[in-house]
Amino acid sequence: MAKNAIGQDEELKSKSKSEISKRLFAYLKPYKWQVLGVTVLMLLVMAVSLLNPYLLKIAIDKYIKNKNINGLLIIGALMILFNLLSMIASKKRIMLMSGVTNKILVTIRNELYTHIQKLSFGFFDSRPVGKILARVMGDVNALQDLFTNSVTSFIPELLTLICVTVIMFTMNYKLALSAIIILPLLAFSLSAIEIVSRKRWQIYRKKRSNLNGFIHEDFSGVRTVQSFSSEEKKEKSFKSFIVELMDSFVNAVKLNDLFWPLVELSWGIGTVVVYYYGSKFVDYGEISVGTLVAFTGYVEMFWRPIMNITNFYNTLITNFAAAERIFEIMDINPEIVNINGAV
Repeated sequence: MAKNAIGQDEELKSKSKSEISKRLFAYLKPYKWQVLGVTVLMLLVMAVSLLNPYLLKIAIDKYIKNKNINGLLIIGALMILFNLLSMIASKKRIMLMSGVTNKILVTIRNELYTHIQKLSFGFFDSRPVGKILARVMGDVNALQDLFTNSVTSFIPELLTLICVTVIMFTMNYKLALSAIIILPLLAFSLSAIEIVSRKRWQIYRKKRSNLNGFIHEDFSGVRTVQSFSSEEKKEKSFKSFIVELMDSFVNAVKLNDLFWPLVELSWGIGTVVVYYYGSKFVDYGEISVGTLVAFTGYVEMFWRPIMNITNFYNTLITNFAAAERIFEIMDINPEIVNINGAV
């Protein structure tokens, strides 16, 4: 029996996350200028986000407190202008990166297809055509979200997190410590989830490959199935594959869905702690109301990059399973290699 036969989960050699990341991100090199442009646009969006709470602080402490309507209107106009520029930059970033992503997927699919064409008969004898198609089409498509939304967002989000942390500690180190005190527990929890989550996504893609292999074989031999009146038997097998696929997907998603609630819970706890101690600091005259409002804005900006980075990490885990399956085929060497100059 072939090791990758229909109904049997495929055997994969697990690769390290660093190896997969290096091979995936190498596809961005031909588009380094586009990626740089996207990064600059994201930095512009980041700068506007960092500026908003500070402008709000000025509006409260300087203009609202002193009933300076003209100054308040100027601040409001600046905030509207900056945020419009941010919105335009964000839209441009999406358009630019979508084009790059589609080109990368075409490159990966072409490389995979060309490599498969060179493989020996033993490769095709060891697995159904449907399972090969699942890698050329489904697994390559799975990488789209990774390149489109995650890769170019990671660096700006990380820079935002660093800048916001510095600003928070500059404004009031006591409030900053109270806002991030729960981070170590969050990091430990997410790391524990990641270990199990990656394995579950591998299982899901194996089950999907089993279904694709069955469908391709069934449709290719439909005349034989009808000749022997085996439709009912095939339908039962199809339902069995569907149930396995659904169960594996639910198991993977259930675990992945813990990422966001954990981050949101940490965000909520941090915000409550900041409001509690911040109100006391206002009463003691240690900080102004405007500073507290601005600080809570930065607290939100502190947790938003963490949520986005967590989402990036989540996407990375989900798509690592697809990347492993793609690179597993690319790493198979043909048993027979053509010699240069041979006729």
